[in-house]
Amino acid sequence: MSLSSSISSFLPWQVESLSRGRKAGAVIVEPAPLIFAEASDSGSSQFVFTHIPKTGGLTLRAALATVAAFKGWTWEEMLGAPVDAVAAYHARAPERLRAARFVWGHLPFGLHDPRMPHVTLLRDPVELILSHYAMGVARGHLEMGTPLAALFADNICVDNPQTRLLSGLPAKLNPGSVCDQATFELARANLATHYMLAADMARFDDFLAVMLAVLRAPPLLYFRRNIRAVDFPDGLAQSFTAEAEARAQFDMALFESVKDKVRVGMELEERAAIFPNQGCLAFRDETAKKFVHEPHGPDRLAEKMRSEGVAVKRHSFDPAGLDFVKRPFTGQNLPDAGAARCG
Repeated sequence: MSLSSSISSFLPWQVESLSRGRKAGAVIVEPAPLIFAEASDSGSSQFVFTHIPKTGGLTLRAALATVAAFKGWTWEEMLGAPVDAVAAYHARAPERLRAARFVWGHLPFGLHDPRMPHVTLLRDPVELILSHYAMGVARGHLEMGTPLAALFADNICVDNPQTRLLSGLPAKLNPGSVCDQATFELARANLATHYMLAADMARFDDFLAVMLAVLRAPPLLYFRRNIRAVDFPDGLAQSFTAEAEARAQFDMALFESVKDKVRVGMELEERAAIFPNQGCLAFRDETAKKFVHEPHGPDRLAEKMRSEGVAVKRHSFDPAGLDFVKRPFTGQNLPDAGAARCG
């Protein structure tokens, strides 16, 4: 089967494989009705996605990789623990990094060229910590009921992980390092100045709709990835709340800047985007290098999915939570790329 496959050649077992093990059905997101002055379909612009662990990054990565594969763009990703992701980045050939349309991973701000437009998702800090805990239980790394404080004492978890990554300070990636007020102030300044898109994870679909508009991309059908695989016994999650809050005070303050919002740092050109009919996309494997392209649009793709027993939701874009910054992101007057690289 070719890289791009029409839905007519998409076999039932392949449709089923998309939803296997998922707790949620598929979601179809259409591009937001917006056109941005900086957006381009030429592939010349590069985007850097700061993937904060447990903020829906695997879902967004698969969505963007599907668009990239459809458009013929390349991408580079570095996952794992942030210190390992940094090492993987430095091992990557510079020419590959320069050629990629997307560079993403568990990378601190400034590791890659800070003059490039950056995007990120943030999450309620308590929910993020509980999600880390649930993942550890699901993977057999810890036993349900282990005190949350023990994870921090043993450096299994670090406090304020969102603040640490967005600060761009390499020393703050190390377990046991102190995340202080200066770290927070730097993270807040980076988020306000260098990120063309930053959003509350709860507004994921609206964030993706804006991103599709920026990329001049077709509608996209996706499955939510890495959904929490275990449930907490009654009362256990609530018993962790106070400890989680104490470990995430800077993240709490940082999260407030995007809570319930999609923060847009780009200049809006038009509010009624009109793109050629490019059909609808859906990723077909874990890397999204293989994808489905239904040229007749999202209705046809949704019909096919439903015929295979997959629940499909059509997302309705809500512009109410869009937060346009007063000074649009331009990528100008930023530090030299080499000077800002950490590690």
